[in-house]
Amino acid sequence: MPAVKYSRKAVEVNAVQISQEFRRNTNSWPDFMKIALERRRGSIHSLYPLNEGCGSCLLILITLSGAKTVHWGNWIIEDEFGQLDTINAGAFSHEYDEIQ
Repeated sequence: MPAVKYSRKAVEVNAVQISQEFRRNTNSWPDFMKIALERRRGSIHSLYPLNEGCGSCLLILITLSGAKTVHWGNWIIEDEFGQLDTINAGAFSHEYDEIQ
């Protein structure tokens, strides 16, 4: 059977790029990130600092595929099903365009 080509369906996501300044100011975070921060540490779609109590540390995001470190410059996305994930800046710019 020959290979069949597929293209990714157009999907809208909520997304925010993580910088050290943005990380420190949780008041400016979108609701989906605030909700993730309030979830029980280690539960699916929870978000917490790498080091407990550190307001400027890298973040850990628990996704369906496991724990992921959110590095500076990475994006956190919320898909159309409310699932959270992190993606590096290069892959994000390749896969997503801003909706005007």
